[in-house]
Amino acid sequence: MISDNNISSETHTRESVQKPTRQRFYVLAILFFSLSVIYLDRVNISIIAANTQFLQEMDLVGKPIYIGLLMSLFLITYGVSNVILSPIGDLIGPRKAMIIAYVIISLSLLLGGLSSVFGVLLGTRILLGVGEGLYYPMQNTFIKNWFPPGERGRANTAWILGQSLSPAVAMPVFTWIIAAWSWRHTFYFSFVLSVIPLVFIYFFTSNTPRECKYINKSELDIIESGITSKE
Repeated sequence: MISDNNISSETHTRESVQKPTRQRFYVLAILFFSLSVIYLDRVNISIIAANTQFLQEMDLVGKPIYIGLLMSLFLITYGVSNVILSPIGDLIGPRKAMIIAYVIISLSLLLGGLSSVFGVLLGTRILLGVGEGLYYPMQNTFIKNWFPPGERGRANTAWILGQSLSPAVAMPVFTWIIAAWSWRHTFYFSFVLSVIPLVFIYFFTSNTPRECKYINKSELDIIESGITSKE
């Protein structure tokens, strides 16, 4: 008759040799995609600024300073929000902070497409800066929580690639959308696209690996032992 101790020992042995899951790399893929969408969102203004219909509807013909203000206020708000809002991640956790940020971003995009006056459009750019300013620092927190020090360099390089690749993709995509429909549809397209990372972050990420239901003990040991050894 097999004793309970033997059963427990066999179970422990199976767990110890269990192949590690790769959940941290799925999280990294979500971070890459989420950042790519964010950088896609911010460049549409530079493309629609050359569209005659946009300039006429917003009464911006012959007003290059106002066009520049759309990008300048976004960048100012983004920079300030990076500093002021980053502690929110420490208070409520990076996952909730990223969700809030993406809700703000999505709202700004929807309102941007519905804008009929320049002042409202300007407000949506400020709102976008707030959302993206809150979001960006959370990516670094996720990497710190999910990757042992020896893997963080490559992990950071992977998600940062979204900053370069996304604008390159955005140019032809937004140009085609404007030609096929209108400048407003660049905002609608970005809004729909921004919902996807929001769903991924909500359902498939957690603040720390230990809180994640998709990770097994073997991968958890790899992450936590690497972090502990550097402390």
